Amino acid sequence: MSCTRATAEAGQRRRPPVVRRGFSRPCSSKPYGHLNVEEGADVYGIHTASAQGSSDIHLFSVGRDGATVTIVRRARLGTSKDAEVAGFKTTTVTAVNKLYRPFRAPRT
Repeated sequence: MSCTRATAEAGQRRRPPVVRRGFSRPCSSKPYGHLNVEEGADVYGIHTASAQGSSDIHLFSVGRDGATVTIVRRARLGTSKDAEVAGFKTTTVTAVNKLYRPFRAPRT
């Protein structure tokens, strides 16, 4: 369900976007898919652009192993075309695979 539809169904008025430092940053988001690692991980990208001309791409992933959840984030200057999605997915798989390590008491 989209945010607009959920807001309309709830009968609430949509609030204007938050403007910080005198300008707003238009953005677009893109799902980059699901990764089959442990109990799964999802990868998303957000591209932002400012009125001054700067452009940034942010990649986020959320992965889970049991009750343990990890969030991985990578950001860089550029557009969606500049996103290193394949490398980021590899990093996410590595992070999720290392989530659960049974506790071992130190040897004395």
